[in-house]
Amino acid sequence: MRLLATLIFLAVCASSAALGETRVAFVVGNSKYQAATALENPGRDARSIAETLRGLDFKVDLRTDLTRDGFARALSAFLKENAEADVTFFYFGGHGMQFDGRNYLLATDARLETELDIAGETIALDTVVELLKRNSKAALVFIDACRDNPLANRFYAQNLPLTRGQATRGLAPVQTSYEGAMLVFAASPGQVAYDGGANGSPFATALAAHLPSANIEVLSLMKRVIRDVKVATQGFQTPIVTNDLTREIYLKKAVAVVETPPQPAPPMVVPAAPAVAVVDEREVLEQQKFEAAKWLGTPRAWALYFRDFPNGKLKQEALAEEEKALEWVVRAFVKKPPPVGVFIAADDITTDIARSVDAWYGLTRTDALAVQALLKRAGFYDGAVDGDLGPKSRDAIRVFQAANGLRATGIVTRATGSALGLRAAQRVDELRPVKSSTRPVRQGAKQLEILGEDARVVAASRNYLEYENYTYGLFAGHVYIAVQNDWKATFDILANTVTKTGGHLATITSKEENDFIVELIRYDYSYWSDYRNIWTAGPTIGLVQKKGAREPAGGWEWVTGEPMSYRNWAPEKPNNNEGRANIGEFGHDHVSHPSTGGRHDWGRWDDFYNPRASYIIEIE
Repeated sequence: MRLLATLIFLAVCASSAALGETRVAFVVGNSKYQAATALENPGRDARSIAETLRGLDFKVDLRTDLTRDGFARALSAFLKENAEADVTFFYFGGHGMQFDGRNYLLATDARLETELDIAGETIALDTVVELLKRNSKAALVFIDACRDNPLANRFYAQNLPLTRGQATRGLAPVQTSYEGAMLVFAASPGQVAYDGGANGSPFATALAAHLPSANIEVLSLMKRVIRDVKVATQGFQTPIVTNDLTREIYLKKAVAVVETPPQPAPPMVVPAAPAVAVVDEREVLEQQKFEAAKWLGTPRAWALYFRDFPNGKLKQEALAEEEKALEWVVRAFVKKPPPVGVFIAADDITTDIARSVDAWYGLTRTDALAVQALLKRAGFYDGAVDGDLGPKSRDAIRVFQAANGLRATGIVTRATGSALGLRAAQRVDELRPVKSSTRPVRQGAKQLEILGEDARVVAASRNYLEYENYTYGLFAGHVYIAVQNDWKATFDILANTVTKTGGHLATITSKEENDFIVELIRYDYSYWSDYRNIWTAGPTIGLVQKKGAREPAGGWEWVTGEPMSYRNWAPEKPNNNEGRANIGEFGHDHVSHPSTGGRHDWGRWDDFYNPRASYIIEIE
């Protein structure tokens, strides 16, 4: 029989010309900083990325060791020459910093003595991204600039209060959407990226390895980059992706070329090679929620993640990350915790501490009964199933934890419950803990929204609290936010400003409500003024005395006009001891912090003349 058809299945790389695309790249590696020790790898990393991109048919403009003026001139010329490119790739390796919520790339001549130097010695990243997306149909932006930065560290130490300077490590989260652009950071907000050894930074190495992958959409490529960086750094560095692209981008495609005979051929079935990788949307969503929870790093964030993915592909990694969040809760009940970064020894977690942590998380008696029953069934416990997790139960929990490769804390962690087979409540109205954390942290609106947090918390973070550290909780249908702040303002200015959250300064009408708020603020020093190591003046609430009212106790009312059906003044308060004390705050009962072993009478009120330390917001 005459051969009717010849089929040649040949995979070839489609060039940018064949695809009809214009691809350009601006690649920068800044190593030789004049006011800081030179970095080893940015120049080498930039050359590696540039070589990789040339192999993908990009026209590359490679620059190293740019000053502020040199960067501005070079990028302007690049954008002018390559306006309307189909794909613009931007890579920066070097030093970066954050200030007032914005991210900046540092030129080699940066010295950063004062705040006024920011504009003249750095390059605002949001400006760069805006220019890139304006001059391109799709912008891919890669920032390997989260390295430990002596220039920024010195600047923070000289120009910012201690607590704020400590909170500026690494780069800030991106809260703005850039339609038509994808931003990839070498490390998550607050992390410091590794510069790497002789082979280059882990981020640049992973990029160079995966960018040439055939038939993989660029967003899927980034998942491989994230995986490699986490493995290379033992989980201490996690790249983060902010994606607002509206089209799929393949940097390299393999196409099938078929030679067809001149006459019709009989039907023939040929296995089709996949042209693109199939993206599991639920897997992508889980990754986004995982990264959001990790960025927030609070017990509440991990509860939100596990509500949606109790048995997801990232479960084991998430359980390990949740242990880090648990550590901060344990610290709230330990008198002398070790330095930050060092886990509290299991032997130091007494039964009383374990009880306190379980109570903070919201462990119920029903949960305790189930834990004891499951431990008994597994042969680790022979005591009474009475719902009291006392010393004998705690010992059994520790033995079980050790047998299952868990930290033997005696605390009923999610990992412990999972190993026991304990079913956790997943409904939103049962989500535990109801409080975000024992310590105030920055709560990114974008991360909260990804996790599906209460819309009131998301809106408050986006509209007002974007750059503040705070804890929050949900009680009786209301949201309460305890904001850490040391700025000076009058009560009227503060009360009016707080309305941007959609709420008001807290109005407290019951002991239960008062006790809930106290649980938000009692564990962290930053909510209280320090008078000779006595933590006395606490957060401001929405309590004010009418002008001209009879002193000291007449005319007090809530900012909402609610009647004062509940009063909780400290003994002999109010007393108008400032001569003009007409606003209400927590404290001033000579109480000491729980970690010192002192008294715990945190919930009483006092009268002051101006807001101090911090304040409580209530959103109805």
